[in-house]
Amino acid sequence: KSIYVMPIYSESKEIGVLYLENNSMENSFSNLSNEIPSILSTMILAAIKKEEDSKKLNHRVQSVEKELSLARQKINSFNQQVESASVANETLHNLVGFLQSLSFEVEKFELEFLKENSISMTYLDEVKSFSKKLADDEIAGAIMQSSEELKSSLDRNGEHLYILTNNFLNRLQLIKQSIHTQQSIAKGEQNDREFSLSDALQMAEEIMQPNFEKHNIGYRLNAQPEIYIKSIKVLWVQAFVNLFRNSVDALKELKPSNPYIHVDVALKKNHLVLKFKDNGIGFGDEDQGSLAQYGFSTKKDGHGFGLHSVHVLIKGMDGELKFFSEGLGKGCQIEIEIPLNKLK
Repeated sequence: KSIYVMPIYSESKEIGVLYLENNSMENSFSNLSNEIPSILSTMILAAIKKEEDSKKLNHRVQSVEKELSLARQKINSFNQQVESASVANETLHNLVGFLQSLSFEVEKFELEFLKENSISMTYLDEVKSFSKKLADDEIAGAIMQSSEELKSSLDRNGEHLYILTNNFLNRLQLIKQSIHTQQSIAKGEQNDREFSLSDALQMAEEIMQPNFEKHNIGYRLNAQPEIYIKSIKVLWVQAFVNLFRNSVDALKELKPSNPYIHVDVALKKNHLVLKFKDNGIGFGDEDQGSLAQYGFSTKKDGHGFGLHSVHVLIKGMDGELKFFSEGLGKGCQIEIEIPLNKLK
């Protein structure tokens, strides 16, 4: 019986109408103030605008979430590339160390071989000299004695060659394993496997043994109880080699009368605790917070990657890498603490 219609405008554009209807009486809207329909249309327009803004906002949120998802994928891809590059860099760094160890072994063997060879040649000359006087029983006895000494000398040479060959093959095997691990990690194929921490430390010690011998460094390992963990073994071996090499460099710089490297492995309050201690050059307070940073090194020829790679490995298991020193010339202790529930 009564109808009221009013257009609704938004930015000079008609977007709808306000429609009022009364079926009980006529002319019910005749005396209706224009303010009431205006207020109603404004409220309707505000609701429509709010709905449109909400849709636009949701669309923008979805767009941003999509962009964030793509960004996360790129970051993850970049992190994988960085990790792969870091492991490759670490592998190359350790290859240099392995080759340096082999070089020292070869140099040592060469000196001993030349010494033994010189003795052997002297014995051979004596045999030649004695062979001209075989009629003399005393000389014949001397020949037999010289022959035995010659045989002993040659046996020693053979033993040195056998040891050198074994050391060489062991180091080549570790190099091969390191390269294979780097390739597997780059492809995402490397799986955690159970191994003994003592075995990993022993492998690192064998790699560094020529350096320990060359600089008369006393090494001691106290690893009780025996601890097995699931992880990538060669990464731990490389980390231990880096820690050993850091200690060797510190000892070479200070040159103490009784150089040593002591390693302790223990369980403490649901944590695995490893301590690496040496009486080398140590460090000052100003370097305390920078030792594990990438690119930082207190050595002239340091690359700043060794301790950083150890830090990355430990942090990946929610562990801590701590450095202690009473100052320059007073040694250093490096502590690793990892929660047992992170070691599988």
